[in-house]
Amino acid sequence: MTVAASVLPRAVQETLQIFWESPFPVTLQDEHFRLVDVNDAFVAFSGFARDAVIGRDPIELQPA
Repeated sequence: MTVAASVLPRAVQETLQIFWESPFPVTLQDEHFRLVDVNDAFVAFSGFARDAVIGRDPIELQPA
């Protein structure tokens, strides 16, 4: 957890911890459904590097 995260309310910290440590693929998307962040389980499941998916629409990641 970053220093900036240490000033967040406890409930937010716990939610972030659940997100990052989940054994299931999890994504965060913006209002346009673009990927903002993904957890390690998503990276392992999808085979895509985190940097390769950030900012993309998940539809773009579907096989043709």
